[in-house]
Amino acid sequence: MRRSSLLVGLLLLVVEGILYAQETSEVVDDWSPPQLTAVSILSNNANTAYAKVGDTVWVYFTADEPIDP
Repeated sequence: MRRSSLLVGLLLLVVEGILYAQETSEVVDDWSPPQLTAVSILSNNANTAYAKVGDTVWVYFTADEPIDP
């Protein structure tokens, strides 16, 4: 998974009545996949560890960073 963030700013400086502008930017790329912890899978079957056709299955987990659906 690739996550990128971009921070762009504008620096304004007035020196002796002259306006100077400078763009500042920073790009951060994160190529590492999120780490999942506390993963559990349950179903509405009588034995929640199993599922058959027509059952509902839920997957719960915690990630160490936001995940886009």
